[in-house]
Amino acid sequence: MSYRRPHSRGGFTLVELLVVIGIIALLISMLLPALNAAREQAKAATCLSNLRQIGTAMTMYAQEFGNHVVPGSILRWDSGMPQGGRGEENWATMLVARGYIKQASQLDLFGTSGTPAGEDAWDSPTSAGNTVFRCPSGIDMEGNVGGPAPTSKLDGKGAMFWRRQSMLFAGPGATAQGTGAMIDTWYAGNFVQPTTNAQMMGTTFQNGFPMRTLGRNNAGAQKGRMFGGPLMKYSQIKKSAEVAMLYDGLRSHNYDPNYINARHAKGKQTNFLFADGHAAAVDTKSLPIGGGNMQTTSVFRDPQQLAPFPYPKWRLDQ
Repeated sequence: MSYRRPHSRGGFTLVELLVVIGIIALLISMLLPALNAAREQAKAATCLSNLRQIGTAMTMYAQEFGNHVVPGSILRWDSGMPQGGRGEENWATMLVARGYIKQASQLDLFGTSGTPAGEDAWDSPTSAGNTVFRCPSGIDMEGNVGGPAPTSKLDGKGAMFWRRQSMLFAGPGATAQGTGAMIDTWYAGNFVQPTTNAQMMGTTFQNGFPMRTLGRNNAGAQKGRMFGGPLMKYSQIKKSAEVAMLYDGLRSHNYDPNYINARHAKGKQTNFLFADGHAAAVDTKSLPIGGGNMQTTSVFRDPQQLAPFPYPKWRLDQ
């Protein structure tokens, strides 16, 4: 009598498959937070690397220009007020126009199409290229610096970029619609932007900060002449390892702490470049709080109000 071997079972039962799927799902749910955290840490590290490179370029600028800190902004000025638009410098356009930072102009990345040349790049709501001025945790959208201010350090308005175009270094015969470097930057500077002659020329409005704003007359007998400031030298900055120069934010604080953006570590950290050239992450809870604007008294104006926030230092008299 022959013996027939029982038929062996192949594959998995439905219950076994569901168990395996459940285990895989559990492992994924356990790994995702760690992967997201690693991704955020990588973005923060890239941002700090960007700031260090910018700091090196700022040092090179100072070496060429008598140890002066690069201006935060140079405004086109006419009839006692800024004019805005293409042809207004900021610290980023000057660093690129002078060759300290390469391959960062939107005209090189986006093209010079439009009328006048480059107008399409100027009007583009998004930015081209992965330049040293792009924070990987920022929002790829042009910030409306003339519109409503950010309402908090977590407001997405403060995570957008600021666009300016160089005219001073655009070459002979350049106009406001010239071929000068057009830069998008996700980093703000430790300076304010005056809106009146009195603010530009006064000794109290902007002199508390390491970066200064200049005006460039756009018409009349004084056309082309600079005024305002005066510019600060690095040798005049005490405790440079503690003084903020650039940080995650939109344009400049303009006496409003909400222009500082908390875009790292789930809104708990802000990256800074300090006057001595080093970059570091700072806990958001240690930064000045509250809102305000350049026309009203706020925390950046009074050193005593800044006393509860000793690091980083904002004013030169802290």
